[in-house]
Amino acid sequence: MCIEENKEVVREFEERWGKGDSSVFDELTTNNFIGHWLTSDKAKDVDTVGFKRTVESGYIAFSDYALEIIDMIAEGDKVMVMKKRTGINTGEFLSIPPTGKSISTFYINLYRIENGKVAEVWGLEDSLGLYQQMEVLPSTMGFIQAYNESHTND
Repeated sequence: MCIEENKEVVREFEERWGKGDSSVFDELTTNNFIGHWLTSDKAKDVDTVGFKRTVESGYIAFSDYALEIIDMIAEGDKVMVMKKRTGINTGEFLSIPPTGKSISTFYINLYRIENGKVAEVWGLEDSLGLYQQMEVLPSTMGFIQAYNESHTND
C-alpha cells in the first residue's frame, strides 16, 4: 500500500474510534494486533478486547466525547497522528466519581499498517493534564508550590 492509502486507513480508524465505534477493531485491525500504551513508567500492551473496553468506558465517563485529528505524518508502513479529545466528565472514570469538568487532552499515536489494516499502535497521552483538568490532581503550579512548601524547612 502507498503512504496515502495507509493514512486513509488510519484516518478511518481514528474517526470511527473517536465516535465510539468499537467495531472498527474487528474490521480494521490484523488478527495479531497489539497496542502499546506508553505511561510514565512502562508500556502497557493491550489487544483489541482491551481497546474496545477503553472506547466503551471513555464514552460512559465523558459525555460529548469528541476527537479532532490535528496532524498526520506518514512514511513507509508507519503513520503518526496528533489528536485532541474533548468531553465533559459526567460518569465514573477509573473508579473516580464524575467531576462535571470539561477536558481537552492531546494524544500522539504511531500506527504500523500491514496489508491495509492496523497491526500495531504506540500511544502516548497527556494523562497528567487530564487528571488536572478533572481537578483530581493539582495544577502544575500547585505541584510546584506543594514541593517548595515541603522543602522550606530542609
